[in-house]
Amino acid sequence: MTWILLTGLAIRAVLIAYSSYYDGIARTNGGPTYTDVDYRVVSEAAELVHGGQSPYERRTYRYTPLLSWMLLPNITLDENFGKILFSLADLAIGVSVDRIQRKLRVGRRGGYVSHLLWTLNPVVISISTRGSPESLIGVLVMSTLDLLLHEQYTLSAVFMALSVHYKIYPFIYAPSILAHMWSKTRSFTRMASFSAISLGVFAAVNVAMYRIYGMQFVESTYLYHVGRKDHRHNFTPYFYPTYLNYDVQPDTVSLFSNPVLSLVPQLILSLGLGVVYGGVDLPLAWFLQTYAFVTFNRVCTSQYFLWYIWLLPVVLPSLNLCTKQKVVLPILWLTSQAVWLSIAYRLEFLGQPLFIPLWIAIHEHVHSHIPNSNNQTSVILCIIRLIDNVRFSKTDVINECLDVFN
Repeated sequence: MTWILLTGLAIRAVLIAYSSYYDGIARTNGGPTYTDVDYRVVSEAAELVHGGQSPYERRTYRYTPLLSWMLLPNITLDENFGKILFSLADLAIGVSVDRIQRKLRVGRRGGYVSHLLWTLNPVVISISTRGSPESLIGVLVMSTLDLLLHEQYTLSAVFMALSVHYKIYPFIYAPSILAHMWSKTRSFTRMASFSAISLGVFAAVNVAMYRIYGMQFVESTYLYHVGRKDHRHNFTPYFYPTYLNYDVQPDTVSLFSNPVLSLVPQLILSLGLGVVYGGVDLPLAWFLQTYAFVTFNRVCTSQYFLWYIWLLPVVLPSLNLCTKQKVVLPILWLTSQAVWLSIAYRLEFLGQPLFIPLWIAIHEHVHSHIPNSNNQTSVILCIIRLIDNVRFSKTDVINECLDVFN
């Protein structure tokens, strides 16, 4: 696997160097930059911290303060430090993938293919080298999974707490972790110990951040995401109704457009899948939970896809996909994204009124995740089918859901 990691490192290094050159030209000519706008946000937050101020003085900074602390070298050393850090985090995820595959006794050939799927994935590479910090939560999540599978429960509890502190969504893994631990240990004491350590570390870190930054920390890091309404285009079908109702007073908005109520189907699916599959196959449970959470999230951008992509290499070897499925399913996923991006570019940068075509493209993207021969199988139906067929082996059930082109 060493040559894969070195190749991935080399590609990322070239793109980071190229980004500085390209961004200079883009800023001169007034065109779009290679570097993601989020990178500018976190860099400016780090600059505020360096100057003795709160990172939340940067209005759209919605992360833990720890991220701004980690990016202080952006100010003191080099503006590309964060991109280098995120790219190294990509490779650290690859190391966790390798360790998990060894634990699951994945064959050498399957290990290579699935490892390539992450380390040399162009979507993954572009997101990190453009400056998105998602790979840092990936390190925490995959380290937690790695430690759980190796039965290092105390350390995994610490990483679980740090994961939820950094980005709140990993809390959905709690039911699957407890189900997994019960199936392995049959010990309430160990489950209680894991819960207590995780909650204790989470509370300690958050109390420390609260003492420094007060309610700004709580509101920006957690509460903002619970009630978030994003009227900008993204990969969720919620985007267009949100855009139409963004300035409408709350008492005149339909209950179904309430950002908090939209969490209900999302959490029922995510948490329910953890309960059902946690004791059967923990990596599979996490993949299904994350897939459901991202698909039904009220806001979804390209970065969110990483949340389940870094889990895919550890579940893919257990799936007996035919050649057509291996080729066609990724093409469907990538093509639907390409169509969306082309319309979004014309809307965002050329100012063309393409909200309806973009909304249609979003539905096609969601629909393309798991189609069948009748083009009627949605993600919800597939997950329901998975739950209904839990009495079968996990490979048989998933292959039944993915039996698209046979």
